[in-house]
Amino acid sequence: MTTEKGTYTADRLVVTAGAWTGDLVEPIADSLSPERQVLGWFQPERPERYSVEAFPAFGVSDGQHLHYGTPVFDVPGLKVGRHHHLEERVDPDRMDREPTARDERILREFVERFLPDGAGPTMGLKTCIYTNSPDQQFVIDRLPSHPEVVVSGGFSGHGYKFASVVGEITADLASEGHTAHDIDLFSLDRL
Repeated sequence: MTTEKGTYTADRLVVTAGAWTGDLVEPIADSLSPERQVLGWFQPERPERYSVEAFPAFGVSDGQHLHYGTPVFDVPGLKVGRHHHLEERVDPDRMDREPTARDERILREFVERFLPDGAGPTMGLKTCIYTNSPDQQFVIDRLPSHPEVVVSGGFSGHGYKFASVVGEITADLASEGHTAHDIDLFSLDRL
């Protein structure tokens, strides 16, 4: 592999490049879709209700959209996001990383409706990127044409909570060429 910093050789390669995975692994370029996502932190009027000890991580459907969040932890404020925020497919190198008033309004409307005493001042807004596969399932496999290359990506907004087992599976595939975990659901063949 040649980069701007030099040329590297290895017996095995693991590609876990998030939103850039499709750019680096041509056989799946058309199967992964980066999507702009926005998260907000709102200072609760009654913070004791939203502490780690009193309030769980959550996922709530309003009938149209799934919203999720976590209690006040580390960053001041109740964390809230809307799964597939505005469904904006983006180029990760050119994405608008500045949250907008519209982004904030979407999140605030949910908090005001479902968690009204959590809807105090906005403490922060941040963007991130989902990388979606067509079926919203992960991609974890070895490339058929290059079995020494392992790809893990397309986590469709829910991969982080599985990071430890995805790391174990990816390490198994890179070092052993197989894993004891059933990963048929994540194979490249389905794409």
